[in-house]
Amino acid sequence: MKTDDERGPLTSESQVEAMISLLTDASESVVTGCRAALLAHPEMAEPLLRERVARQSADDGTAIFGEVLVEIERTRLSDNLIAYLKREPELEQGSILIGRLVDPDSAGPDEVVAALDAMADQVNAEPNRNTDPLAAMLEVMVKQNGLKGGDPAQARPLDALLHGVTLQRRGLPLPLCIAWILVARRAGLRAVGVNMPGHFLLRFIRENGSVLIDPFHQGRAVSEEHCRAYLARGGLPDTRLDRLDATDGEMLLRTLRNVVMIASRRKDRDLARICGRVLGAAEQRSLR
Repeated sequence: MKTDDERGPLTSESQVEAMISLLTDASESVVTGCRAALLAHPEMAEPLLRERVARQSADDGTAIFGEVLVEIERTRLSDNLIAYLKREPELEQGSILIGRLVDPDSAGPDEVVAALDAMADQVNAEPNRNTDPLAAMLEVMVKQNGLKGGDPAQARPLDALLHGVTLQRRGLPLPLCIAWILVARRAGLRAVGVNMPGHFLLRFIRENGSVLIDPFHQGRAVSEEHCRAYLARGGLPDTRLDRLDATDGEMLLRTLRNVVMIASRRKDRDLARICGRVLGAAEQRSLR
């Protein structure tokens, strides 16, 4: 069978339908060629694949239709994310875009925004919001909403994402810190991420100074002495803690690195590849 390049571009719905039907062919080379042709014409292939996926039964052996549809969706979303990260990315929007790329079926932005809004409303309703804002955050994030760390050894890509935290109330250190930061911003409070190697912390800023906390361990306080000792053990004895404060862009890039690592460990090569592509393009921009 000729490849799409040898035949010329797909120009009609009937041609796309034929390519979709041939995805179940016994020949691996035919399937590979059809898959490449469909990926080269996502605007035509996506709606027809959606129709085919909606019609198929769960056990009819045509899971490849859904696989190709997800790959098309991810390619489109990855292009949008690369363009966004090459500008001046904002933490909330960037986190939502990464969530849609990794988990398009459950990463609804409206649900994420609603969850963050609700927690910020709870913080503002706390009686001690003005006198002890950190206590108000701890009450809402830990006691009322139960945000906590999950097992890193068993982590799935969802555990590395902001929307994973809003859905599950648990996650890895970075998305938990991102949730805290975004709730704090909504409530008019100040919190920044601290880019510790191998872990991620939060600096909560108050009128009389700041305090380091660890949302992964239910918001417990962390002393600067402990952090300096940790850095010294890692070969970074002279690192100033304030130089580890993370920008929105740095947190988004670290999120992508975590997803690539988890996907690779779980042998999800497609997800690792497409997130790695986005990460590489975004890192090139940040080095300029």
